[in-house]
Amino acid sequence: METDGPAAEERSVAASSSATRRTGWVAVGVLALLAVVCCKPLVNEGWFTSHEKIRPLARALAAYYEIAAGDLYPRWLSTGYLGKGIPLFNYYPPAFSLLVAYAHAAGVPLLLAAKLTILALFFLGSLGVYLWVRPHLGHSPALVAGILYLFAPYHFVDLYVRGATAEFTSLAALPFVFLAIDRLVERLSVRGLALLACASASVVLSHFLGAVMIAPFAAVYALVRVVQAGGGRAAVGRILAAAALGAALSAFYWLPSIAEWDALSPDRAGRAFVGYYSPFVHFVHPAQWLDPGWGFGPSLPDPLADEMSFQVGLLLLAAVALSVLLAPLLGKTQRRFVLVALGLGAAALALTTSVTRPLYAAVPPLALVQFPWRFLGPATLFLSAAGAGFVHLFAMRHRWVGPGLAAAMAAAAVAVSASQRTVEQQLPVFDDRTIAATVAADPWSASFGNEDEYLPRHATIEAASVVPGGPVPGGLGVEIGAVRASGTTDVTFEVASPFGDGFAVVPWYVFPGWEVTLDGREWPFGPQPEGLVAFFVPQGRHVARVRFGTTPPRIAGWALALAGALVLGALAIRERSLRRRRPSALRG
Repeated sequence: METDGPAAEERSVAASSSATRRTGWVAVGVLALLAVVCCKPLVNEGWFTSHEKIRPLARALAAYYEIAAGDLYPRWLSTGYLGKGIPLFNYYPPAFSLLVAYAHAAGVPLLLAAKLTILALFFLGSLGVYLWVRPHLGHSPALVAGILYLFAPYHFVDLYVRGATAEFTSLAALPFVFLAIDRLVERLSVRGLALLACASASVVLSHFLGAVMIAPFAAVYALVRVVQAGGGRAAVGRILAAAALGAALSAFYWLPSIAEWDALSPDRAGRAFVGYYSPFVHFVHPAQWLDPGWGFGPSLPDPLADEMSFQVGLLLLAAVALSVLLAPLLGKTQRRFVLVALGLGAAALALTTSVTRPLYAAVPPLALVQFPWRFLGPATLFLSAAGAGFVHLFAMRHRWVGPGLAAAMAAAAVAVSASQRTVEQQLPVFDDRTIAATVAADPWSASFGNEDEYLPRHATIEAASVVPGGPVPGGLGVEIGAVRASGTTDVTFEVASPFGDGFAVVPWYVFPGWEVTLDGREWPFGPQPEGLVAFFVPQGRHVARVRFGTTPPRIAGWALALAGALVLGALAIRERSLRRRRPSALRG
């Protein structure tokens, strides 16, 4: 009997672990199928119209051109502004565009790559919620939370109405931030550190404004969880260390973006946060949280005139109300989790309304949010977690109640969201050629950003819209000889100034990173009146080269990213080494 005890216990643990894996895979399958349902509008041929029109595809295609030419992180898109270029990914969050562009470079048609990326993001977001909620409430409640988040109306507003693929991408990363915080509160592990570092970096690379919005909520959640678990300073230190690693991993993007912000046209870049884009004209009235109406128009200063939906979701709100009503009957651990998630969700909802106007006025970084209703993204994350509380209570009564509630919730979510999983109309674009032609015919799409916010400082908007660019050198008082382009941002050419000093012009916009050499020597250059690269050419025949290089902030950003990756790698090797030593130590 003494020998059977441990063996029986091991068999019980193994059986429990096997059952957990099975239920986990079932959840993965269910969420994957439901993610396909969410992508119903993508089954149609072509692309869908939205507030962004064809821009999501235009950005990805422009990035693909640079990647195909050898630039694996293309800050400068040579097709912008009729070939004069735009430093888009020095500022605009690159994650969605680069995921699609890399897939296209691997041989996947661009349109299919974009649709598959959207499908993966729907699935990953719901999976992240499931993994976050499961340790707190159990399998079935976590599955319900994942379903509620997957079908939250704001997902469909973000994607099918606004076409905001950057923000939509960040919504898939948010739940992993809170999952990682939970794991680091419990103990130090390299997996926990890596998860929080990668999740926080993913939010930054997906949607920098999303990082600004979620950071306070993550900090509050971390402090609450540390207090609840009694983790003390050690737990706080682990979380801060992982957040610092995440900042390091994404530094190649955010560091140059901040350091080189003044390289943009101040008049144009400043428009991104004033007028229509000021947060003070886009507050939501609480009645709009309950309004089931749906529209494809814009957000307007008058809430009664808004032509797009800011509903939280009646199914989600019903689940939250039921969970709050039954919260006193939950166990202490489950009740605390539900109430914490509910508090965070309520705070996020409050930030969508004019009640928080004084906060927006007192905290300047909040102006970056532009539209307060963007907080519906974090709000639906937290409310989805809180709304699963009632499922835990009923699932404790019978083993089939939980799966039954999950199935009922899935069916209800599919039915209720039918009118939301629609698009206004389809765009007849099917391949690179038709996408490029559509972009070329629409200057608004070709500028890649609202209000020309990424126009370089010395460029003029008139030239941006009319004067063609590209690697075609010209000038005043010079003769251009053989021109050899290497890639999309590197051109070498012969230039002669036979009758005295002259000026050569390459129709690319001046921006930090451009380098000019004349006869192999570094050569000074500056912007001519339209903002194009221009340089003095002394009398005689010369060989000039103009290429897009790097800058100290970009080098520093990549160095920080490399350092963060090396730290994570070193910690992983150390942890693996310790694991190997432990069995031998036990045998000794």
